[in-house]
Amino acid sequence: MADEMDEIIEEFVVEAEEILERLDPLFVELEQKGQDPEIINEIFRGMHTLKGAAGFLGFQNVVDVAHRAETILKKIREGEMTISPEITDAILKATDILGVLIGHIKAKEEATEDISGVLQLLDNALLSAPSAETPKKQEIKPSEEVESKAEEEKPPQPEEAVSQSAEHFPEAEPKVSIPKETQVSKEKEVSTLRVDVSRIDKVMDLAGEIVLARNRLLNLANKLEAKYSGDEHVEGLVETTAFLDRVTSDLQLAVMKMRMQPLQKVFAKFPRMVRDLARSLGKEIELEIIGEDTEVDKSVIEHIGDPLVHIIRNSIDHGIESSDERIQKGKPAKGKIVINAYQKGTQIVIDILDDGKGIDVEAVKAKAITKGIVTLEEAEKMSDEAIINLIFLPGFSTKEVSTEVSGRGVGMDVVKSNVAKLNGYVEIFTEKDKGTTFRISLPLTLAIMQAMMVQVGEEIYADSSVND
Repeated sequence: MADEMDEIIEEFVVEAEEILERLDPLFVELEQKGQDPEIINEIFRGMHTLKGAAGFLGFQNVVDVAHRAETILKKIREGEMTISPEITDAILKATDILGVLIGHIKAKEEATEDISGVLQLLDNALLSAPSAETPKKQEIKPSEEVESKAEEEKPPQPEEAVSQSAEHFPEAEPKVSIPKETQVSKEKEVSTLRVDVSRIDKVMDLAGEIVLARNRLLNLANKLEAKYSGDEHVEGLVETTAFLDRVTSDLQLAVMKMRMQPLQKVFAKFPRMVRDLARSLGKEIELEIIGEDTEVDKSVIEHIGDPLVHIIRNSIDHGIESSDERIQKGKPAKGKIVINAYQKGTQIVIDILDDGKGIDVEAVKAKAITKGIVTLEEAEKMSDEAIINLIFLPGFSTKEVSTEVSGRGVGMDVVKSNVAKLNGYVEIFTEKDKGTTFRISLPLTLAIMQAMMVQVGEEIYADSSVND
């Protein structure tokens, strides 16, 4: 029974993480589009599902936070309130604390966070929120308001939560009847199977061993065919090894695809990040993401996040100007960052573009000379590209005043080193007052490295540079 409950909790954690991962970009999109019914409904459904499942399993702190947020979303959905940056701030803080609480559940540890501050923040947002209609003035104390709405939509008690969550965890309560629609959807869900990554890695390793054995067999078969041309047994061997070659290649490709994940898993956190940083710096910035369905190896997904975060933070703080400065330059008041991912041959390319002020080559040169990185004579001989690449050196920054976002000379060296670990490289294209593009090029997969076999005399060499 304990094992069964552990499995149910694991399923809850996975579902909760997926819901929270979807919410951040949806909130940012909602703030930009305004009262979009489809987005509001999707956010509401996600929060409602999270509340119901948590209530069924007895995670009351998750229920309390989710319920308060759901109450606000319900009023927005029904047109009683309008979305505002302050409301978005409050609910995003709620999703943050929900993420922390879910993390404790995942780690099987007790949550020590005090959620009263977040609950109060949500209550304040509810009371001070702009109304979609002009209601009659009422003398209502905050506590009475909270109590009044709680009567309308109160957190689920364990008995109520069972009926709400049966759709997600029907096996936990056999007595609960499942609607026919839910049974149909469960049959469809069987087509998706969650597999531990270590098992896929093991299959990948075995597939690699088979590939090596196949290559050896192909080599031996070619030698036998050259020596015993016309022999029916040798011809049979050659035919069999040719078939094995095709099947092994298909197997290798199939396993590689099992390891592939969409970049959306990484990109999903950036709308929220850009929004929060832009607000903290008093800037207006629009983020556009292209190619988020592009798939890469899971090892790339695991390591590409930090470099992208550093580049985007750098673009927000260093690159894009304030609204007043942009207007003076004849630019739109709102800056723009574009993340564009696409496949080019055997590589995945990720471009991070901004329409800011570009990198000042002279400023970089002057800072490099001041810090003793290069001499004046050396700097004069360097190309603009070489000078710009100095920003990847540890501790290098042209920002005179440090901020919470950047300006301490850390970040860009991390970008270069982390991308290099993935066998990739970074390029910079910049134009003054037009903007900057950081281009990251990565191999499609790190699980397999193709090589060209070269024989010189009796020696055989493997040349892996064919991937470049």
